[in-house]
Order: sequence, then C-alpha cells, then structure tokens
Amino acid sequence: MRRKFLFDEVEEDAVVQFVEQWMNVLGLMARYSPSNTAVAQGMERLFQLLPEVMGRSDALEFSELHNVLQVNGAPLSVEAQERDAIGAFLFTLLHHNIRRCSLSRRITAAEFQVLAEYMQQAADKTSGPLAAILQEQNVTGVTVEQFVEARIGAGAPSTAGPATTAATGPRTPITPLPPPPKLDPRHAREDVRPPDSLRVVIVVRVGPMALDKAEVACGEPAPQSRLTKGESGAVLFLPAGANKIAIHYEDYHIQHAVEIEQEGQVIEVDLQRIFDY
Repeated sequence: MRRKFLFDEVEEDAVVQFVEQWMNVLGLMARYSPSNTAVAQGMERLFQLLPEVMGRSDALEFSELHNVLQVNGAPLSVEAQERDAIGAFLFTLLHHNIRRCSLSRRITAAEFQVLAEYMQQAADKTSGPLAAILQEQNVTGVTVEQFVEARIGAGAPSTAGPATTAATGPRTPITPLPPPPKLDPRHAREDVRPPDSLRVVIVVRVGPMALDKAEVACGEPAPQSRLTKGESGAVLFLPAGANKIAIHYEDYHIQHAVEIEQEGQVIEVDLQRIFDY
C-alpha cells in the first residue's frame, strides 16, 4: 500500500493516529478527573506522538476549510476524513468555533492539557474564549483563531500576547437538515409516562464525547422532549419495537430510528456516524 505524506515526509497515517489519541484523551477527560491515571497516561502518550507529526516544522497547525480538516495547510484525504476520530475532532473544533489551532514545537505537556481540558467541555460551559484563557494561564505554545459571537454589553476578547489570537465575526454554521416537527413542551414532564411504554436512555455523542444539552424528542406515543446530560443521557418513554426520535443540537437537526427491546435500555447515537463530513 502506497504511503501518503502530508508535509515534511510526515505520513497521513501518523496524523490520524495522533488525532485518534487526542479524541481518546478527550473522552477520558469527560469521564474522569484530570488526576486520574488513565487521563495522565493518555496525555503522556499524546504528547509523545507530537514530535513525529511535526516533521521539520516549527508548529503543527490544524484548520478547517469547507468542513475539511487541514494539517499545516494540507487537506487530509477522503479516506482519512471518513475516519470517526477525524470527523469527531473536526466537529469539536467547530463546536467551539475554532477555525485554526497551532501547536508550537515549544509546547509543554501542561500547556497541551489546558487546551485539551477546554476542548472536552461543552461550548456553553467554558469560562470564556480560548484565546483569553490561554493568555490568563500564560500558555505560549498554543495559538488559536476562534470566532467569538458578540454579546451585548460584553467587551471584545483580549488578543494581546504572542501566543494567542482571537477573531470576532458571524458564526458559520454547517448546513442543517430540515427541522423536525415542533413538540409541545407541556408534555415534557418525566412524571408523564404513556401506557405500555418502556423507560429508555438516549446518549448523544460525537465519537468518545457525550454531549450536554442535546435535545432528544419524540411525537409518539406522547410528545416528549428532554435535554441530555453527558453520559447520563436523556430519558424517554417509548413502546417496544421501532420508534423515531428527533435530535436537536445547535445547528444540527436529525431524525433517527431506534429499536426498543427492554426497560432501561441505553441507546447511543453517534452524530459522527450520521453526518458526512
């Protein structure tokens, strides 16, 4: 099989392996504390892979162009783009409105961890723009370009310092699918359980990362709408057999078929496997 090089004789497979490990670390961080052994070992392995994917460059830059992941300006192949980890990584960047993320050859393991901890959070749970957080923590090995939505009464994010840059501007959403039917929020109480229904848990994720505040809804047998809570998911009451549920997350709207078999069933819906990047 012919090897594909992206830049400086850096193989595409090495970059894919690096991103896969990065997403694995984000998944571990979503489940465990930063001091957990699995998280520490995952971060150490990720940091060890970094020199191999830098080649002779002074920095490793990830960017997005037309929903395609580029590394140091070179787009990954169609085959690589179809890998689950690559799509999940791109989704994570876009979720945080990060259009460019550059890792300097001088980056430290502690600085890398600051970046990873930010990326594993839901966008609405972060303490502010990534550029400002990097500056506050004196991170000099990471440079980002992030579109930050303007807020009334809020000052513009700081762009001072050599390590970080931030840009403000309109958000560029991925083309959404048609929205599903509107559901009556009055029927969204968990104490309302339709007859002959089973309690099921819907977990919405992107690769290893379980999402917060993804709306999961259904119209039959009774209108229901819940927000997910990470790995705890969202509870719906559905009859046994084939059902259709609607999932709303930011600009994404999908309808998904699920097969209900038993009480307490946990169903995982991976958006990365549904959307074609």
